[in-house]
Amino acid sequence: MKVTDFKNGILLFEYPDAKSLGTAFVRVQEFYENPNPKFRGQYFKFIDFKKWYSKHFGKGKFTYFTDYEGYNIPGEVVDKFVDLYFWEALHPTELKLLDKTVKSSRHEGKYYVIGAIKGHSGTINHELSHAFFHLYPGYRKAVKTLLKRHKFTDIKRYLTAKMYSKEVFEDEIAAYLMFDAALLESEEIDTEKYNQTAMDLHKLFKKYVALHMPK
Repeated sequence: MKVTDFKNGILLFEYPDAKSLGTAFVRVQEFYENPNPKFRGQYFKFIDFKKWYSKHFGKGKFTYFTDYEGYNIPGEVVDKFVDLYFWEALHPTELKLLDKTVKSSRHEGKYYVIGAIKGHSGTINHELSHAFFHLYPGYRKAVKTLLKRHKFTDIKRYLTAKMYSKEVFEDEIAAYLMFDAALLESEEIDTEKYNQTAMDLHKLFKKYVALHMPK
């Protein structure tokens, strides 16, 4: 595991493969944005989530660790997770992730945790866009304005199928248009009609990278 504290409130964790990444992030990620109120914001055991996910999203198999390559959680959600779960209830990989988070950024105010497979720059940028959306009101307002151009019914349907809650749709639509358009197209979503919006989102993202990310 490689940890990069950008000293701007953004903390990046990189893991060698999807399974080690997912093992560390799965519960805190689903605590943040799972569409099922049984898991979102609640204490739950991994085995219970595994059974539910396998039944509803994995066609009988637990495919979570290969279904996702990036994770993102606001700092205040991490804090609530830690306070609810307590250290003794956590898996060693979760403990290592949260211990590094606490020592690096938790005490410094508003922050954001992102995770990706080491070297996957597209995924890292996708997750950085979530951090910007949460940390910078100007970025969030500009993204929301750009997204008013379309209803994005097709992308929202895809996000629902991928287990995203409605609360993060705007954030996710922007990230997918910028960094995962090919994935949307593989799901037979025609992204061409969104090209101008995607280009404008890219310009906005690059502006905030230049302003807020270390050189």
